[in-house]
Amino acid sequence: TEFWNGSIDDVRVYNRALLASEVTELFNQGQSTVITPPVSNTLPPINPPTSDLALQPSPIVNYPLEDLQSPVSISPTSNWQYNWNTRTDRYGKPAGIFDQTPFPINENSTSYSIANDESPNGKTFYLGTKYYVDGGYTRGSNDGSWQKPWTSIKTAVANVAAGNKTIIVRGAHGSFNGVYVETGIIPKAGLDDTHRFMIVGYGQERPIIDGNYSTQDMISSTGQLYGYVTVQRLRLQNNWRDGVHWGGTVNGVLQHRDRYNYLIDVDFFNIGVRVSLQTQNAPIYYLDAPNGWIFHVTVKHTLMHCIKIGDGGDNDTVEWTVEGECGYWPGIAAETGITDFRNQVGQFSRCLDFPNDAGQTAENTIARYNIAYDCLYGGVQIRNSDNFFFHHNEIY
Repeated sequence: TEFWNGSIDDVRVYNRALLASEVTELFNQGQSTVITPPVSNTLPPINPPTSDLALQPSPIVNYPLEDLQSPVSISPTSNWQYNWNTRTDRYGKPAGIFDQTPFPINENSTSYSIANDESPNGKTFYLGTKYYVDGGYTRGSNDGSWQKPWTSIKTAVANVAAGNKTIIVRGAHGSFNGVYVETGIIPKAGLDDTHRFMIVGYGQERPIIDGNYSTQDMISSTGQLYGYVTVQRLRLQNNWRDGVHWGGTVNGVLQHRDRYNYLIDVDFFNIGVRVSLQTQNAPIYYLDAPNGWIFHVTVKHTLMHCIKIGDGGDNDTVEWTVEGECGYWPGIAAETGITDFRNQVGQFSRCLDFPNDAGQTAENTIARYNIAYDCLYGGVQIRNSDNFFFHHNEIY
């Protein structure tokens, strides 16, 4: 269609797609080679791709409307979370970015370590003094020991001093269903990156913290500049406000609080599902909280940003996470009463949100090996960031 000062030779037109072996043969043997058509023009069979995401089925949930006073909670036995062991790509092949799953966690009586592809030598954390929480304990007084555990996480945090302490929370066992109906949990601060203040699930029991549709954050800021807090191996569900909210302001001023706070192997489900609180919320919110690590986390079913890290938090890393159904999922209109998604949900429903406003600029943020799907307003937003490293992420 336009003038081209050149020439073309050895032109061939085929009435079918050549096989890779035939293309290689043409290349290797030169101009004298002619590919003859097969007896049949039928192309080799193509296996249909499997589902984009090998997610386990979501539970059937009856979501409360805005004015419902007694919302119906999700069954704690629903096993919705992402199955890391069966992760495949859209063609049904094992996904290369999850070739070490689940990630090895080596534990002993005094420490545990986590290794992954980016950090083959792993990170080691020392457990320090250990305390226990068991919601099924009914045998009398409590002192936080294995024999006499506290029965709520808030009670444990209130009784434990700051420093290298580990609160170990029992999940479902015996007649106890593993559910703690709690919000307003405020961890104490640890000492340094290896001697941390930790709230962790016991073994593979995976305890559940249920917000019961509260307007209070479930786990929130230490109030200290250096947090050194780890929350690990828990499930948080059913809350109108945030699941975990680190950082924040003092008298309206951001102060880089809660540095080095980590979320490891935590599931978030049905958090941030009240439209009137939408601009303030996210299941995971790092507000000017530098040096954070979000690792091996899943977030699903929210009207807000699934993961939000913003307003000046430098050196934060988000890796090996799955977030989806952010702002929309099948049946949402009937479950929530939302009819106008553009105006009622709108721009506050991104899967990964990295905004920096209020005159802030974040530096050296890393987002890698994450999967984001079914995001109403967008898979990712990055704003006012320097040296942002975004690689090996899948967005559907």
